[in-house]
Amino acid sequence: MHTPGHLGLGFAGAAGIVLLLAVAGLSHLAVVASVLFVALSPLPDVDEWLSWTTHRGGTHSVWFALAVGAGTALLAVLFGTALAVKPTTGATLGFGVGFLAVALHVLADAFTPMGVYPLWPVSTERRSLNVLASANPRANRYALAGGLGLWLLTVGLVF
Repeated sequence: MHTPGHLGLGFAGAAGIVLLLAVAGLSHLAVVASVLFVALSPLPDVDEWLSWTTHRGGTHSVWFALAVGAGTALLAVLFGTALAVKPTTGATLGFGVGFLAVALHVLADAFTPMGVYPLWPVSTERRSLNVLASANPRANRYALAGGLGLWLLTVGLVF
């Protein structure tokens, strides 16, 4: 999947976070969580500019998702006081947003023929569902439009 598709899936994931925050009575955090989720959704593709890993290698693994989750949890705790968020709430939300944004990216790439190496470097076994090409412009456009539409609908319902 290319960046527009990953952004669309980021919006779709953010829609789920918005619903969870609304149910938890924390809808005031929906915008921050949504921006963070969408911004992190293409992050694993940073590997295209890194020399230490191949594309869909280390940054497309569960370990990277855990690291991003831990990093966003730390940031949420550090900056959460500005939003009147308890440290435990900030850490949980931050971890969830960071981890899920990366995990959703990796899952989307698993649908392509190239697949992913989700346990790299522990395992070099490639996982691929071989459903659609990552460069499929229609799939990327539909993912972007669908994810954005879902997010807008969800935000409209919550607010």
